[in-house]
Amino acid sequence: MIYPQVWWPTPVRSPRRLPRLPKEPVPLLVEVLLQRLGWLLLATAAVSLVAALAKWVWLGALTGLGLMLGRSHWGWMPAPR
Repeated sequence: MIYPQVWWPTPVRSPRRLPRLPKEPVPLLVEVLLQRLGWLLLATAAVSLVAALAKWVWLGALTGLGLMLGRSHWGWMPAPR
């Protein structure tokens, strides 16, 4: 009879003391903050672009609806009486 193999991770001994951090935590913090600011600006620009496109699509739909209903002042279709 074949028994299934049982696997478990071997315990890893923790080191006596943790390795020291590099001596430059402030420039690293500035770099991370600038990176997050860049992503925030990129997301803001993307949302603004989508909003502008949606505005023109919405205005175009309203204009097309107005032309279809014959309410335009160009007189392409007379308004219903």
